Amino acid sequence: MTKLVKLFLLIFAVFYSLNILAQKTPSSNFLQLSEQNNQRPCISNFDKINYDLNTAESVKTFLQNKIENLKQMHTDLSIEKAVLSPMGKHFTAYQSYKNRKIYNSQIKVNTDNKANIISIFDNSYPINKELDTIFPSLDLIQKQLPLQMEHYKSEQIYFYLSPNFLPALLVTIFESVENHRELIIGQNGELLQQRDLNMYYKQNKKSGKDSLVPATIFLPDPLTSAEKSYGLPYIDDNNGDIPALNDQLIQVNIKVKFDTVFHLENSYVKITEHSAPVHQEVISRIPEFIFNRSQAEFENVNIYYHITQHQNYIQSLGFVNLANYQIHADPHALDGKDQSTFSSTFNPPRLNFGDGGIDDAEDADVIVHEYSHAILFSAAPNTNYGSERESLEEGNCDYFAATYSKSLNTFSSEKVFNWDGHNEFWEGRYCNSAKHYPEDLIGTIHQKGEIWSSTLMEINEIIGREHTDKILIQSVFNYNSNITMMDAAKLFLQADSLLNNGANYNIIMDKFLKRGLISKTNGINTIMMNHENIIIKNTNEFHQGENLNIIFKSCYSGEMNLFDFNGKHLLHKTLNCSNSETIAGIHLNSGIYFLVFENSTEKSQFKLIR
Repeated sequence: MTKLVKLFLLIFAVFYSLNILAQKTPSSNFLQLSEQNNQRPCISNFDKINYDLNTAESVKTFLQNKIENLKQMHTDLSIEKAVLSPMGKHFTAYQSYKNRKIYNSQIKVNTDNKANIISIFDNSYPINKELDTIFPSLDLIQKQLPLQMEHYKSEQIYFYLSPNFLPALLVTIFESVENHRELIIGQNGELLQQRDLNMYYKQNKKSGKDSLVPATIFLPDPLTSAEKSYGLPYIDDNNGDIPALNDQLIQVNIKVKFDTVFHLENSYVKITEHSAPVHQEVISRIPEFIFNRSQAEFENVNIYYHITQHQNYIQSLGFVNLANYQIHADPHALDGKDQSTFSSTFNPPRLNFGDGGIDDAEDADVIVHEYSHAILFSAAPNTNYGSERESLEEGNCDYFAATYSKSLNTFSSEKVFNWDGHNEFWEGRYCNSAKHYPEDLIGTIHQKGEIWSSTLMEINEIIGREHTDKILIQSVFNYNSNITMMDAAKLFLQADSLLNNGANYNIIMDKFLKRGLISKTNGINTIMMNHENIIIKNTNEFHQGENLNIIFKSCYSGEMNLFDFNGKHLLHKTLNCSNSETIAGIHLNSGIYFLVFENSTEKSQFKLIR
């Protein structure tokens, strides 16, 4: 058997196994092949840097001067994305060698609205020698693609396989939502790595005008609204027309498109047919979309309603440009598998809902989870790489699904996928887990994600849904590939500081500390300083009653005063060319304090939380 034939059979086997095993968890084949490069640590820096960064070129210049790996021979940097959030800008860059991208070398620079750097995540590599410049033949790769695929794109890259950087081809396949994958092919045609680019929720424009019409949906699912657990008569029964379930149908008014007939289409979502099994577009010649769950049309309406509601909610929080496009959603997809996915590479991106077990699109948790992938992808595109980063993705989407349902009905709010899961078809997930970081980072990315989703839900229960969601979304703009949950916790604290001046710091810190997501020995300067000569350190430790350290970059002369939240004067000290000072936290009660520095030329004030 020739090497070419062997390779063809290997790739075909990988594709076949992934397609038939696309259940709640991606297949074990996928995990084994990609895990070798999925654990690489990301270097993070949360120190505020007063550096005026407004353009991609200024970011590039800054990184080339700061990061040692970018100062080596033939190494360059390209800015791939610049995303604007309500509180700043977020630049994504890639390291390159002789104009070829180095795979998984992503660098993320996040700035506030004053163009100061608030965090940097660095995945760059040291390159100490000349690299091979002979890349695989495009003709060879095309011949090796299974099933005569035509819809793919390829790019020459360098792939790090310890201890070498290998010239390779990055092949992105978007033949269909079932074959939406990434292959990395080596110099001799060998498969170096493959990834399924779909994001799974489970483990293992035409002219016309708008019309308001009545429709039936589940709100959010029949078990939650009935306040029942799965069991007779509240069972799937092969999608049967069951009176107990029909009793949970809720009639709502939805805005749809009208030309000569009524269509399920608006600015945010269009119900389409792009994956088997084939169903005709659901249209109505009369102004209504009234169906029960035994009818295939029902899932169309349920998806349309909940995506529209969730997008409207995200915009109400002030995030008006996240997945603010017409996503295409197929309510009966993936050959009837018990699975649903978000596929980002298609234009526009796609949502795919399977009919295995209980029809996925009957449960709002599934719909919101998958659509949340689209929201998060808009905030931090192409950053969902690395085991903990992928676990954060799933934890965030589980959280959004759970809190969406909880806003409608608090029954069994600890469950995620109340109707679709927690039954004979699959076990579902929970957002009230007692899992602790890092010892419970075991199992699938979905199981690891329960650490994060459960922590967010605890914060939500104290400060509320809108505050938690707004902080979370703002923090996601800062995400990069290979970040850890501890990185995400610091970004969450940082977002609260930017949005709310740290008003929720005590509550958030308490939850993160108890989960192991923040430690005393791994602190963060949560309160952002506004004076280039003054650095306030140990804010986490100060919150726990330890000393607060103040560093002056050049000696400082002037007055230092400390006030409590009510303006009571607690401390005064005259400084004469001081290089550092200390405030003892043990003598102060928990609460908010203001530290003021003043001399003849300037005055600086910092908010502290003890």
